Amino acid sequence: MDFFRRKPKAAPTFDDFVGALEAGRDVTRIAPFVFDGAAHLDAAERAAIQGRIEQVLRGGASDRLWPLALLAGAIVETGGDPADLPPVIYDRILEWFTAAAARPEPANDKEAETFQLLPEAFYRFEQAAMAALSRSAELRRSLPQKAAIQSQVRHYEQRYGFTNRMLSVLETLKTNGKTLVVDDRENENLRLSIRNMEENLFLPPEGVNVYDLLRHDTLVLSKDAAKALEQRCMATSGSANTEKTAPKAGAK
Repeated sequence: MDFFRRKPKAAPTFDDFVGALEAGRDVTRIAPFVFDGAAHLDAAERAAIQGRIEQVLRGGASDRLWPLALLAGAIVETGGDPADLPPVIYDRILEWFTAAAARPEPANDKEAETFQLLPEAFYRFEQAAMAALSRSAELRRSLPQKAAIQSQVRHYEQRYGFTNRMLSVLETLKTNGKTLVVDDRENENLRLSIRNMEENLFLPPEGVNVYDLLRHDTLVLSKDAAKALEQRCMATSGSANTEKTAPKAGAK
C-alpha cells in the first residue's frame, strides 16, 4: 500500500514505515519523507491512512509505535478531519491516565525526583489528541472517552499535559458559542488550555477591546480580571471627565 506515491520512487511507503517501527529499527531518516508525504494526501487517502494507523496501533506496542500517533496528528494538522483521528489514541491516553491514577504518591523528595507518572509515549499520543481536539469543538463535546478520561485524572494541573484541560475547562464553564476568557497573563495553564481553540480566545485584561467583545458570544472573567477591567474603565472615564471639565487656555 503506497500512500506516498507522489514522492520519488526511493521514498518509503507507509508500510515501510510501519515495518521499521515494528522491527524496532531507527526511523529517523525515513520519518521526514513519510510526514511530508502526509501533507499531499487527498481526503480519501487521509481517512484511509488514519484507519490503517488505528489497526496497527491496536495490535502493537505503543512504546515502539508512537511515531504513528504523531503521523495521525500531522494528518489532522495538514487538513485532515479531526474526527478521523484513530480512536485508539484516546483509548491509550485513558489507559495511561487510569494506571497513573492508581499509583501512590512518592513517599519522599528523593522518590519524587525519579517519579515518572506517565511514559514518554504518552506525550506523543497527547500531541496527536491535541491536534484534533484543538480543531473541533464538537469533538471536545462528544468524545466517547471524555467522561472516563476526566474521571481518572489526578492533579492534572500539575502532573498532566493539555488533554484534560482541553476537555475540562470550557465544559466546566458551560459556555456556548465563541467564548472570550479574560484572566491575568500569568495564568499560563489557562492560556495554554485555550490557545489554538478556534472558537475561543484568551486575553489579559489590558488586551481586551471592543472588537473582541463583539465577536464572541460569551465573556468569562476571573475576579481579578473583572477588577482590572473595572479599574481600566474608571481610569478611562476619569480621563474623559477631566478633559471635559478642564478650563480651556485663556478662558475666564
